[in-house]
Amino acid sequence: MARAFDINSPLRLFSREVRAAGKSGAAHFEKFLASDAFMRRWKTIPPCHIRKAVLVMIEVEAKVTAREGLPPPAKPQRRCVPRWNDPAERQRLVLAYAQAKGDHYKAARIMGMTVGAVKLAKQRHIDAHATADVARAA
Repeated sequence: MARAFDINSPLRLFSREVRAAGKSGAAHFEKFLASDAFMRRWKTIPPCHIRKAVLVMIEVEAKVTAREGLPPPAKPQRRCVPRWNDPAERQRLVLAYAQAKGDHYKAARIMGMTVGAVKLAKQRHIDAHATADVARAA
């Protein structure tokens, strides 16, 4: 019997296929779960690893449902960099964070930028202005 950490173990192969199906989207993931390929791979998993296989499926399904409804990820090499001196762009960033409820990942998708760029813009142009306004009022 193959061990769980072997490269070609049934659990490793099952996990790889489930994660690949999850990356393709919710519809493809559901189609994969209903397929014969899924059942063949599931039957090869030893009983001692079934619990881990179910946990992998739950994890992938949670990631798939979390991504649903979001716009596609940004392609930063094709996106023009916003001019943060423009109040409309700063307001757009504030609204993106409000819509994302503070989540950097969702705000980045809404803005069409990378997560790092959105975090940095928030730190430099939103948080910095808020602390400067508080210091001026004092």
